[in-house]
Amino acid sequence: MDEKPITIKPRVLTFLTQVYCPKRNSANLLRLVRWAVENDQKIDQLIIQYSKLTRHEQRKFMNLCRKNAPDNAIQLVEKIDVLASAAAQGGVTFKTKNGATCRVALVSKMPIMKGYLELLCKQYPNADKSYLRSRGENSYAFMFKGGKTRFGLIYDVGYIRRTFSVKEALFDYILSIWTGLPATQHFNPLSFYNGTCYDLHSQKTTIIIKSIIKGISPELLALLK
Repeated sequence: MDEKPITIKPRVLTFLTQVYCPKRNSANLLRLVRWAVENDQKIDQLIIQYSKLTRHEQRKFMNLCRKNAPDNAIQLVEKIDVLASAAAQGGVTFKTKNGATCRVALVSKMPIMKGYLELLCKQYPNADKSYLRSRGENSYAFMFKGGKTRFGLIYDVGYIRRTFSVKEALFDYILSIWTGLPATQHFNPLSFYNGTCYDLHSQKTTIIIKSIIKGISPELLALLK
């Protein structure tokens, strides 16, 4: 029996080809087309939601559509957008995909500022102390708890702001932490364990990143080994 031909509204097809360029992977475009046909009542609302996203968020939505249904992707983008806004305005606490609780706030507002400055002083011994302190006003800590342990990553938003806004940078960091795949390439985050901070290439940072990926404390990770 011949397959029933797919019928789709021209405006919907135009939208889907914008979201996922067929030159990259025609199979994925076909998957999205089938989704649109099967979810006719959702697609018009999805197009409206997409139009309200920033260009940065639209690009993230396109990437998420490679492995997620469009309605799930748009919901995630909207959720991360709310978290990024709250983080930029003073801080926010959220649960990651694997259920871990993470607190995001400026390093200067966290109980790790002293350790952060100590590490920066070692890395930049000739730098002006006021400059190093200002780094704490432009860096965000992603803090997890494991019993009495506090651990996580620090991202310098002041550095990335040359390319992205603070909110855009926070959006990317929060999305990567939420999915359990912390952004490291090109971002060079620092790590911290209780009050002590470490650079990206330390063994402690490697353990902390693996802990975040697995959603467990560094101590439990060590026991599992």
